[in-house]
Amino acid sequence: MSDDDNDDDDDVLEHHEGADAALARLIKIRQEARKVGQQTRERDEISSRQRCLVLLESLIVATSSPDKDQPIQQETKTRVFTTIIVPLLKARRLMEKSAKKDSESMSRKTFNLAKEKETLVTRLTTVLKQKLCRGRVALSDDSITKDVFLEIRKSTSKEHVSCGCSALAMLLRSDVKHAKEIVKEAVEDWSTNRSTNITTVLFEDLMQRASSPARVALLSPLLTATSKARSPFLKTESFRLLATLFKQQQQNNEEEEKDLRETVKQHTKEIASAFQAALDDDKEMLKTKRLRDVMGALKHVVTYLSSKKQDGDDDS
Repeated sequence: MSDDDNDDDDDVLEHHEGADAALARLIKIRQEARKVGQQTRERDEISSRQRCLVLLESLIVATSSPDKDQPIQQETKTRVFTTIIVPLLKARRLMEKSAKKDSESMSRKTFNLAKEKETLVTRLTTVLKQKLCRGRVALSDDSITKDVFLEIRKSTSKEHVSCGCSALAMLLRSDVKHAKEIVKEAVEDWSTNRSTNITTVLFEDLMQRASSPARVALLSPLLTATSKARSPFLKTESFRLLATLFKQQQQNNEEEEKDLRETVKQHTKEIASAFQAALDDDKEMLKTKRLRDVMGALKHVVTYLSSKKQDGDDDS
């Protein structure tokens, strides 16, 4: 064997028993350092978002508050709303999801970070529901309404649905013509799609926040759902929502109330057909637990129509 061969053997590194443990410790240290760096960046981002939110809030208030000397143009308010509503909803949804993930961690550091994120989510909720989604805007098409509805469909929490509902209610108050198609799509998705995230909370909130416009938009699709929904339970829920629709007696402006009366008048035959189909043709709906909601809805429909007739609307 040559001397060169002996030199090659000397260069071969021997495997030490502690090498694997040392490498594992090194990897763990680097991972922890990476986590600390990521948490620091997230905290800096949260602080930056808090500051930006303060500026946005000031802008919203400036474009929403009436000024007798210098009236705020509707166009300015509309531009602000349509520019920031969807990004704010998306930011809130993603931050809420991230906060939930961090809160489920056993780490104290990530738990504290989750609290900071939850604070930001609460602030976003306040800005959306109490500052931005108030009053009316001037819409030229239904594109922004579609984007808002898409955010609602992505919602995984009732609170985020409520935020999206605030925006949708404002759009309904502003232009029921453009928004009613989205409401129709929402009811269809809820009543026929098994994997939908939409619940009755959305429709109940809409009727609470935008009484007459929401009732105008919901009447026809709910009547359809009473017979086309994918299960007897959802058909029953449709009747329960109809009861809420006719039961609400909030004070509305004269124009909105007129639109509602006209809508009910146009759908008189469909209203009668919905109850007839449930009571005559659908045996499932005759079960006591379902019949109760059907009859309750019928009671409120009759009460509403009677009250409008007494108010002088002879064509009802």
